[in-house]
Amino acid sequence: MIEKTPLVSVVIPVYNVERYLDRCLKSVTGQTYQNLQIILVDDGSEDGSGCLCDAWAEKDGRITVIHKKNEGLGMARNSGIEAARGEFLLFADSDDYIDEKMAEVLAGALEGSSAKVCYSGFINVDAKGGQTSGKPPEKLEYRGKEIMDEFLAEAVGALPETSQNCFAGMSACAALYRSDLFSKDGIRFEKEQKVLCEDLFFNIEICRHTDLVRIVPECFYYYCANAGSLTKRYRPDRFEAAVRMKALLEHRLLRETKEKKEMELRICRNYMDNLMTCMKQEVFYQKQNGMSLCRKRLREMADHKATRQVLAIYPLHRLVKKQRILFYAIRSRNIGMIYWLFRLRYRIR
Repeated sequence: MIEKTPLVSVVIPVYNVERYLDRCLKSVTGQTYQNLQIILVDDGSEDGSGCLCDAWAEKDGRITVIHKKNEGLGMARNSGIEAARGEFLLFADSDDYIDEKMAEVLAGALEGSSAKVCYSGFINVDAKGGQTSGKPPEKLEYRGKEIMDEFLAEAVGALPETSQNCFAGMSACAALYRSDLFSKDGIRFEKEQKVLCEDLFFNIEICRHTDLVRIVPECFYYYCANAGSLTKRYRPDRFEAAVRMKALLEHRLLRETKEKKEMELRICRNYMDNLMTCMKQEVFYQKQNGMSLCRKRLREMADHKATRQVLAIYPLHRLVKKQRILFYAIRSRNIGMIYWLFRLRYRIR
C-alpha cells in the first residue's frame, strides 16, 4: 500500500526545456513506485517550460512547482532540497528521463540497510537515439575507507588503460539518497560557476558522510545529448573552470586518501577528460565563433600550465589508442591535428 512505503522526493530543475519536459515527467509520474513528491524547480525559464510545469501540477497532485529567478542547476536543486519532505531524495534533469523501476529498485536497496546512498548506472543517449553504458561492477558495497579510496577514486577519473569512467559515474541523478544527508548533515550543491561539475563535489560530500555505499548493477537513468539542454550549452569560461576544478580536487582529496599517487593520476585523468570536453566545445562552435578564435582557444588550452604539468607526469603510453594519439598531439601543441581529430571523432561538420 502507498501509505506504508517511504515517501521519495524527486527534485527536477527546469530551464528552457519545453521540448523535452513531457518526456521526463512521463517517466517520473509513471514510476512503479507511486509514493512520490515531485518537485519541479522552474529556474527562470524563458520559454514555455514554466507554464508546462503548472499544467502538469494540475494533472498530478504529487507535483509541486517552484518558480524562481535563474541561478543555475545547483542552486535550483538546493531549492528543491529545501522543499523535500521524503525519506529519500532522487534527482533528475528535465531534459533526461528515467526507467519506470528506478525509484522502486533503489528504495528497496536502501530500506533495511545502514547505507545512506545507493547508486545505479546510467545510459548515454546520443542525438540519434544510440545508447551506451558502462560495465556493471563486481563489487556492490563499499565500507569505511573503501568509500574514499576505491569508490570515489573511480568516480573522479578512470585509470589510464580504461576509456570510460566507473559504472556509477559522478552524476547526482543516478542515485537515491537518504534525506538526513541534507536535513542533518546539511549537504548542498555548490555553484557550477565555481566548480564546473557540481555533481562530483556533491558526491564527495555524500561519501564523507556515510559509512556504507551500495550499488545496484543496473542502469536506470537516461542521460540525453540534447542540443541546448541544461548542462550541455556552450560555456566560454569552461576551460578556466576546469583548471579551478583540478586545483579544488587536489586540495580536497589528496590529504584524505591513502593512495595519493593513484588519486593524483585520477585527478589528472579528470582534468584530461574536461580538457577534451573544452576542446570539443570550441571545435563544435567553430562556425559560430570563427576559426581564428577556435584555434586561439585550442592553443591556450594546450599551452596552459595545468595542461603542461598533467601531460608531463601522466603515462600517455598506457591510454587506449584514440586517446593516446589525441594527447600526444596536445602535448606536442599540434593545433591542426587536434582540430581535425575532434572533427573526425565527433563527425563535426
